Amino acid sequence: MVEIKSLAEAQQLKQSISDKSIVDETSFSFSGGDFTDIPLWIFELPHVESLRFTNTKITTVPNEIKKLGSTLAELDLARNEIKTLPDSIGQLTKMQKLDLRNNKLVQIPKSIGDCAALKTLVISNNLLKELPSSLEKLQSIQSIDVQNCQLLTLPYELKECTSLSSLYLNKNNISTLPTCIPHLEFLSILDLTNNKISESEKKAIKQILNVHDLRL
Repeated sequence: MVEIKSLAEAQQLKQSISDKSIVDETSFSFSGGDFTDIPLWIFELPHVESLRFTNTKITTVPNEIKKLGSTLAELDLARNEIKTLPDSIGQLTKMQKLDLRNNKLVQIPKSIGDCAALKTLVISNNLLKELPSSLEKLQSIQSIDVQNCQLLTLPYELKECTSLSSLYLNKNNISTLPTCIPHLEFLSILDLTNNKISESEKKAIKQILNVHDLRL
């Protein structure tokens, strides 16, 4: 993995972009407070499979991210100041893992449903009040982590995610069991701790669900 921890290092790498050793690299990691934008040259490289951009001051993701659609398998954008995502995120059809934890997102674009290969979605510690119903199209999704947001419930359409086995919803504003959950027959981990669920509701949930690791 190529690690870049300053703007100076990024600029130096940009000047070496014609170097075959850089062009053939598949993994890049950017970190540090120097960065306020994602360098656009990274999207011109032909073999990027893993891109990490963490602990920076970036607030947006450029539309050019779509250029990595045929190669990118892992996108880690944790611990930044991202407020919005472009609709072009849906063109990352090879992406298997997306980590957006610890940002300032208020919504997830509907196009997320077009990320057909997505298996792991981490969006904890954001400002989300709802999730898009288009998540129903993620037939490969196995784990969704939405801890410490502001969710009131989940879209009913999520019941179509038949591969979903882990769902982390602790520290939200959920007061009743989302109606999609009883339909998730392969769900083995469900965390609903630190929500607004009453004791009587918790008892009812235990009677309804047959989840191996149920946390209330």
